[in-house]
Amino acid sequence: MIDASTALYLSFTTSGRDDADAIRLKLASALESAGAEIDTNIHRYEVDWLFYGVRDGSRFTVVLVEIAPKRWFIFLEGAKPEDQPAPSVRAWAHTIIESTLRSRKGTGAFHWHDSHLTLPKP
Repeated sequence: MIDASTALYLSFTTSGRDDADAIRLKLASALESAGAEIDTNIHRYEVDWLFYGVRDGSRFTVVLVEIAPKRWFIFLEGAKPEDQPAPSVRAWAHTIIESTLRSRKGTGAFHWHDSHLTLPKP
């Protein structure tokens, strides 16, 4: 079974008009409250919304992607875009990300994916 500890991507939906930056900052705040060092002042002009974090000496990037209106996915990168963060950091972050998103009114249809090939299509 694919869950937060083994998956690479989390897809979800939102109702209404959501501000991607508000979602990004809420996730950053939740991870920072849980002990990560967070930097949200990066790549302000990227197509996707992202921020950096460090947990237990392991650097990671949280990337939020809007697939289509009201349809999203989120994933983590390691120190380099082609790397994955340490498994313990990924499992820790995924749990916080999912619980933070679940606490948002109008957010649902959560599904963990182990491959980008299974993500919803636009």
